Amino acid sequence: MNKVLITGACGYLGARLCKYLAKDGYRVTAFDSYDPSAHSQWVSLMDEVVVGDIRDESTISDLADRNFDVVVHLISLDHHKSESSPNIVSSINVMPTWNLLNKFTQNGLGKFIYFSTIHVYGKLPRETINEDYPSNPINAYGLTHLLSENICNYYNNKTNTECINVRLSNSYGSPVFKENNCWWLVINDLCKTAIEKNEIRLQSDGSPQRDFIHGDDVAVAIEVLIKSKNNNGNGTVTLCHSGTSDLKTYTRQADILIVALGVPKMITRSFIKKGAVIVDVGIHRLPNNSEKGYEIVGDVDQQSVEGKASAITPVPGGVGPMTIAMLVENTVEAAEIQSH
Repeated sequence: MNKVLITGACGYLGARLCKYLAKDGYRVTAFDSYDPSAHSQWVSLMDEVVVGDIRDESTISDLADRNFDVVVHLISLDHHKSESSPNIVSSINVMPTWNLLNKFTQNGLGKFIYFSTIHVYGKLPRETINEDYPSNPINAYGLTHLLSENICNYYNNKTNTECINVRLSNSYGSPVFKENNCWWLVINDLCKTAIEKNEIRLQSDGSPQRDFIHGDDVAVAIEVLIKSKNNNGNGTVTLCHSGTSDLKTYTRQADILIVALGVPKMITRSFIKKGAVIVDVGIHRLPNNSEKGYEIVGDVDQQSVEGKASAITPVPGGVGPMTIAMLVENTVEAAEIQSH
């Protein structure tokens, strides 16, 4: 599956996803109502760029005839614009999903990935939830995405096209295009005010809890979904923190345990299942009686889990070099964006 159509390709996440997949060897057709021709470097990576209106059924028919392996559908109004006229909102947030699937499934599309939202759940409890948690949207943004999810589920059951709903929460990261409207996102806003005003100001009392995922990690997850086969390669992601009640209940279930708790050697042998793969993100300097006067450790007690974990990243020398590599790449990307 290497021929991919991405709708909403010039948006905040779409532009990053297009760039990531194109650099990874996929033949990406970027579709958007925005003309990205001014961004020549990005355009040069694409197999094709199509500028059009997703509400135009003839445009969808034309795209369907190009025999894509995968469609990733991101087009949607934002939270605020989704509260306008129901006719306008549904014509963008709902009907294109239906029209795309109606046309593309007839042409043998392999996979359809729909970008939904955590807003389909409505008000969330202060506890761990999974995909089985009841959907109860409390705004039009969540409602229209839930409607599109149901359309995807219908075609997933009715046709041979695998339809996948991805419920995204809070992403962050620098925009590929300067004009992408992304600075209202919490982490982006904090970074911007830190640079421009030399301050970080929270618009709350600090008690709200949110999870965050970088745009590059979203792209990696989408590629995993593209490569996965029906009824295979699936996984359940559980997000915890150091204060999660009965943390061991969750960590003992994990085949892959990524630890970034900020607490030295917190994860010990009793926290993991046999054969688990552990990625230790933490790094701490603990005083000791050695010549250096300290030792470098992670969030995992590596000696304790030895023999029970099937693999674990070292500290130091594990995640650190990857972090440095990504910082360098992002710095180069930022310089390229500024130069244009």
